[in-house]
Amino acid sequence: MAKFTDRLGRDWTIDVLVMHLPILRKEFGVDLKEKDWPLKLSRLVESSDEEFVRLLGVLCDEQVKANKLTPDDFVAGFNVQTLIDAGAALEDAFTDFSLRSSQARQAVKEKTVILRERLDRRTAEMVNLEADRVMEATLNNLDSTLKNSAGNSPESLELTPTV
Repeated sequence: MAKFTDRLGRDWTIDVLVMHLPILRKEFGVDLKEKDWPLKLSRLVESSDEEFVRLLGVLCDEQVKANKLTPDDFVAGFNVQTLIDAGAALEDAFTDFSLRSSQARQAVKEKTVILRERLDRRTAEMVNLEADRVMEATLNNLDSTLKNSAGNSPESLELTPTV
């Protein structure tokens, strides 16, 4: 069983169960009987944060219900760090479920390295986008402040070049 903690301090256990297999096939297109399931899982995780969290919600559904939470309550616990931690836990949970031989174990380990790299790239992209957004907002705020303060004091006249 793999675990992660959300931003609200709630601990979640991801345990892929036989009862999840039809849901994984039907709703997410991930069939653990197929050789390319790690790639399909990786694509699902990369496709959108919403789909990724929805998958986690399915795998953690019993815990959500036991804690008398709604799906929205579950989603509220996710930030970038939670997505990173949940991605690693998801990888471990699927690996644990699918391992039946040493060959399978090795193949899965190799595929999960790729998954982890993709998750890391996706996380870096998300962090960079957020940093860009914050920087742009800060610069716009500074620009607005400077425009509003220009000409309002005698000192600002000294800074204005004459032509």
